[in-house]
Amino acid sequence: MTYETVVLSRRPPGGRGRPPGRQALAGRQLEQVVARARAYNADPGRLLTIDRLMVLGCGPDPGGFHGGGLELAVSAVRRESDRDAYVRKVLAYARASGRHFGALHELLYWPDRELRMVLRNRSPAISITDQDFGRIGGRAELIYAASEDPDAIAPASVMR
Repeated sequence: MTYETVVLSRRPPGGRGRPPGRQALAGRQLEQVVARARAYNADPGRLLTIDRLMVLGCGPDPGGFHGGGLELAVSAVRRESDRDAYVRKVLAYARASGRHFGALHELLYWPDRELRMVLRNRSPAISITDQDFGRIGGRAELIYAASEDPDAIAPASVMR
């Protein structure tokens, strides 16, 4: 009796290259993330504004889709310029969310955490960093800027 080994793979022989449709998937994910960023910035109930959104990429894989995921860098700013008023709004916003927070810092960081949850939309393939854009090594491409979005609600200190 002879046995034959069959390897089921979407990769071309030799193990190199990208599975068919991978670039299309990355493109769809980017479009969806940008659409969620636009909707988030147009919502007057949010406490933050997504200032810039960049897709990170390295090596031969353009579009930031490598290693099985989409890597993004987000820069967000507060819509409220007064620090004390912002903290009061954050506490009220977090309590109104209906979520349980085990510590004060969880309440204070809720708007930032929520922003990331909205952008990721439960996708395990999307990772988000808030690292300083000037410190990001490798390739990065700006995919969204609030300054170019007419529907985005600008922070109080950056009125257009």
